[in-house]
Formats: sequence, structure tokens, C-alpha cells
Amino acid sequence: MPGLEFRHPSEADLEITTDIFNRSRRGLPFQRRMTLEEIGSETLRDSDYDPESAWLVFEDGVPMAYGEAFVDRQRVAPGRNDSNGKVEVVPDARGRGIEQELLRRIVEVTNGEGLKAVQFWCSEKDAWRISLLSEAGSRDVHHYFSMVWKGSLLPGNASWPRGIRHRHRMFKEAADEELRDALALSNEAFSELFNYSPWPLERLLNSRDTAEDVLR
Repeated sequence: MPGLEFRHPSEADLEITTDIFNRSRRGLPFQRRMTLEEIGSETLRDSDYDPESAWLVFEDGVPMAYGEAFVDRQRVAPGRNDSNGKVEVVPDARGRGIEQELLRRIVEVTNGEGLKAVQFWCSEKDAWRISLLSEAGSRDVHHYFSMVWKGSLLPGNASWPRGIRHRHRMFKEAADEELRDALALSNEAFSELFNYSPWPLERLLNSRDTAEDVLR
């Protein structure tokens, strides 16, 4: 592809990568600008991240796109047979073959790992991404819903079973051992959901240390 450079990202490219993510996802429902720390946690600083399976794309030195094949070892270990894929392309660069080349490379990595499928996340407003994946042969297999509550009154108090107590803890303030216990409960509670696999503790700790969302 004349004029295009594909290279593996490094720590020094984190600002470029973050800008590509934010420009690519701008306008999606509930999407806010992600920080350097959040994108770093999602990519470079995840223990399963492989720089040889990620690419930044430049045209005449201008950053245009990011692609990644992500093999979640904790997911594969119990027998899952897939990887996750990311394709982020800034609006001005779409429709010129960049996203198709990134998709080809992602599938190539997945096949090289002996895995049979690649999962991609899409929003229903993500027309270019849905078109890319559909034309390449991906199937729509499951839908998730974002439900928003905008009431003026607080929901009613829950009636707790006898002997059960609860306490609030801000996610940012939770200790490692508290998150370890919470994650064990979460992994068990969601174990029967579609396509679920356990989250590793390290990924949750990374999220606590980097995420800007306010959770408790």
C-alpha cells in the first residue's frame, strides 16, 4: 500500500495510540475521551499484550489507524478457542483499504495461534466497523444493551436478607485483597453468561489504578 507505514507500537507511541482511539470512537453513545493511562492499561500494560500483534499505521508520517490481535491467556487456558481484535481508524482514513489490511493481519495472528475465531466489539452506531466485519464474513452473534436511568428520585432501598450486611467502597480506594474477593464473586456470578471467561486480578487492578470512571 504505497505511502503507508505499518509498524509495531512502543511505549513512546502511547499518546499517538490514544489519539487514534479517541478520534475513531468519537460520537459513539456514552463514549468519552480516554486518557493515556486508560489506553495504556488496555493495550501496552496488559500482561497478555504482545507488541508483535499490534500495529500503528501512518501515511506520510501522519498516524491513521491502530490494529491489534489480543490473545487472552486466561480465556484460552480453560478451552476457549478465540482471540479479540481491535481495529481503530480515524474517519478521514476509512474506506481506503487500511482497515481491511489490519483485519487481515489480526486474523493471520489468530490462525497462527491455532485459534478459530476473532471477536470484535461494535456499537450499533459504528456503521463503518459493522460494514468492515460483515463484508469480511463475521457473524453477528450477540447483543449487549446500555440501559440509562435518568429518574429524579433515588431507587427504593433494598430489603436485605437477615444476617446480610453491606458496605460501600469507592473502586479507586479498594485494597488489592478486597478486589480479589470481589472478583472471585463476580467471576462465579457471571460464569453462565454468554461467552464469559474469568477476568484476571491484574487486569482489574490495572483498571482501578487508571480508570477515570467513578465506581463503587
